[in-house]
Amino acid sequence: MAQRRACLLVLRHLGFSSQRRRLSAGSGLLPEYMKLVEKQKIRRDERQLGVVKRLQTLQDEIESYEGSRRESSFLAKLFRRSSDSSRVPKGMYLHGSVGSGKTFLMDLFFTSCVTPQKRRVHFNQFMLDVHARIHQLKKASGDRRIDPLLSVSREVASTALVLCLDEFQVTDVADAMILRHFFARLLDAGVVVVATSNRAPRELYKNGLQHRQFEPFIELLLDRCDIVELSSKDDYRRSKVPSSSYVISSERGALEGIFSWFCQQQPSAKREMRTVPVLGREVKVPRCCDRVALFTFEELCLEALGAADFLALANHLDVILLEGVPRMRDRAAARRFITLIDILYDQRVGLVVSAEAPAKALFEMQQSDHELDTHRALADDLRLSDSISLFSGEEELFAFDRTVSRLEEMHGTKYWSASRGAAFPLGQEGAQ
Repeated sequence: MAQRRACLLVLRHLGFSSQRRRLSAGSGLLPEYMKLVEKQKIRRDERQLGVVKRLQTLQDEIESYEGSRRESSFLAKLFRRSSDSSRVPKGMYLHGSVGSGKTFLMDLFFTSCVTPQKRRVHFNQFMLDVHARIHQLKKASGDRRIDPLLSVSREVASTALVLCLDEFQVTDVADAMILRHFFARLLDAGVVVVATSNRAPRELYKNGLQHRQFEPFIELLLDRCDIVELSSKDDYRRSKVPSSSYVISSERGALEGIFSWFCQQQPSAKREMRTVPVLGREVKVPRCCDRVALFTFEELCLEALGAADFLALANHLDVILLEGVPRMRDRAAARRFITLIDILYDQRVGLVVSAEAPAKALFEMQQSDHELDTHRALADDLRLSDSISLFSGEEELFAFDRTVSRLEEMHGTKYWSASRGAAFPLGQEGAQ
């Protein structure tokens, strides 16, 4: 006992105090939020403020947990015994309507969190990384006894005590099948997860393939995270949104003039066709001028492209012009379009669009008798009696509401001035 007391004194002298440690008075999420209100950069929102206070409590718990974890780890090494780790704080799953400020609050939480062991990433990008690591482990090892989910979860936990996941959504059956086992290992490794979503937990992957195998993940989420709803009558993305980079036109070549304008702003760059490497293959960029590219809707949304391809394009381009967006009646195209907008938005890529109709009117899904027969045949082939609703468009309709909101924000001056396309002073004249 005397030895342990002496060691604790040494620990405190070395800075391993388990008490909460604020970097300076007035730091943290709540003070930062109130500063923004006082400077009139944001409007005080009581619903948001309620969430901010809960996130502030979580920040305090994380700081206390991090300190006690360091202390118990030190003692374990000193006494050559396994440490009794403190209980990991519950994370938070923040869901609600589009444009209510979920991502804004999570980003504020992330930047004001004092631990250096933190990571903020879009959920789609995170899962792509997880699948890639699993594939590499399996390829390198060849030993079926190795649990790749355990190995990858430990890799993630080694660099991130706090993991912030934006736009948590499950539409891919491959993601759905590994989420429970992967996140159980991740949380057991001591990671605190904070996620945003437009879906309540029990609405995730609703009516998806093999949904019963996904249900244990929902229970895990409910048990290990505080579930918080942020509802708001306001959609903050849709305030003060001009139509400067959204052209309503069904004519082919509607964006050629704007693309030429971008090229003129870069006299030393040349127009060319380029390819972008993606996981051992290449995605064609048919019309490119330095880091600005023009695509048709068909080239991006009617081809067999996915999140990995769109992320690679976003990493290589600062501005994307997307021409000929139709009123969508094809589900595969709609899903690709939703994924594309999510990734471009998260990567702050400048976006110029020509579309057949305003954003609110783009999504029209109707199912013919022939399609229903085809889907029933597919369900029979897969031996899934309840999968017809998977093709009903419900998930796409929900996700598209978020996409409409993001499209309208992306075509506002505030987004453009903060995007990677800000070097180009695109205004009303440039978009007409």
